[in-house]
Amino acid sequence: CAAVAAATAAILAAQGEVKELEPEIGVTDEVLGCGCQGTVVVGDFGNRMVAVKRSQLKDQLATEARFLTLCQSPFVVKRLHCQPGILALECLRPLLFGKPQVNVRSLLAGLFSGLGHIHSLKVAHRDNVLQAPCGALKLSDFGCASKEANGRFFETAGSLKCWAPEMIELADQGYCGFAADVWAAGVVSHELICGKYPFRGRTGRGISIGNTKAKILAGPEASDPDF
Repeated sequence: CAAVAAATAAILAAQGEVKELEPEIGVTDEVLGCGCQGTVVVGDFGNRMVAVKRSQLKDQLATEARFLTLCQSPFVVKRLHCQPGILALECLRPLLFGKPQVNVRSLLAGLFSGLGHIHSLKVAHRDNVLQAPCGALKLSDFGCASKEANGRFFETAGSLKCWAPEMIELADQGYCGFAADVWAAGVVSHELICGKYPFRGRTGRGISIGNTKAKILAGPEASDPDF
């Protein structure tokens, strides 16, 4: 609880007050990322550098914007503006693994606090985690998020290496999106602590077998027996 409170205070202090921004969005050709639902580029919004997601799937972007409004938290990417085909977000960056463990404790406190918050709203995330300039981890890419009464899903989403075994083995029977989120967070936790992915496997089937049958390649004790 103390780690979560400290992380929250640090994020809010780094972010400061969010000013009312004008709706004009400028975009550049600098690509931050690409996915099945669109391309994210560097943009300018109210004299502020932002991440701009562009997609022909206008309804999908509108749905993502609604989830971001519903799930507002210091540990969820901040929605700044949405218009048809364009969604402006605060600019985050990919994670760097193998961090000093004094930082890992704070990062993981934020990650699981964010998941706990959206799960309390019955929202499953099923996608990426990025890092804010202030250092905090934030849930991002809510294009695969879903609010399901029973939490069951029948389609896969997110990074293959973070799929829970049941996403591959039991896809025809459905799987619990909330549990899959926790599994993925566990994989990210291992990578942050040890700097490497915990299981063998290059294909979906191989990763699934590795996740359920293989020993973890290197546990936290590899870097600190007490951690």
